[in-house]
Amino acid sequence: MGQSSEQTDEGNGPLDALVADVLAGKVSMFDLLGAAPRGDYWAFVQRMRLLRVLSRDPRAVKQFQAETVAKMVEAGVNPHDGAITKKLTRRDGSRRFAKLVEERAQAFNEQHSLLSGATFEACLEQYKALLGHVERVWADACRFYTGGNYPFAAFFSILAIEEIGKLSRLFEDLLHYDVPRAVRQSGTVERNHRRKHFIGVVSAALINARLDRVLGQDVIRKILHPQRPRPRSRSRSLQPPRMGRAGRS
Repeated sequence: MGQSSEQTDEGNGPLDALVADVLAGKVSMFDLLGAAPRGDYWAFVQRMRLLRVLSRDPRAVKQFQAETVAKMVEAGVNPHDGAITKKLTRRDGSRRFAKLVEERAQAFNEQHSLLSGATFEACLEQYKALLGHVERVWADACRFYTGGNYPFAAFFSILAIEEIGKLSRLFEDLLHYDVPRAVRQSGTVERNHRRKHFIGVVSAALINARLDRVLGQDVIRKILHPQRPRPRSRSRSLQPPRMGRAGRS
């Protein structure tokens, strides 16, 4: 139905013209970000494909950074105060965000697509159905919580985190719906629990300010920096307790 991302690279004339317009200030990167009409999934996918191609050009990336700074100044935010950087640093954000990208990429590259439709429309219906599944699981967790059934609420909350981690690559599957790719594993569903939990939790804990307000920054730091219990020394645990003077022979 549409061209693949690889096919988009063929014939760079229109793309070169677009890059030239971006660099000349005739086309804004922010305008491209908002180019897809709301609810038009096909247009959204094509826009994201275009932005992926543009991001390969360092000049376009530099222009986008300049536009971002200008938008921050326009909004009354000092882009050079370092507040955002400091906040991410406290959360080990740079390293963990890089790890998050790596985990998502591995999940995408190692497994077959979750979408098996022959057309974009068929893949889109599967995409919506899978997202609807996660939304229902989360709705069940909220319903049990408000009803006072906290064990079930905790169970469905954990299940929602697992499903979010499992489906984190779903948009990439939709973006590459017509691009065949080689995968490393035969399975389709992510079974690495550590990866699912990491993706499901860290992606929100790194940048979600609402979690700071609801749970508090100390709780978020504990989530991002879990303290592993120190293992007891086996040799010490097998030693008999010391006895006082009265117990000595």
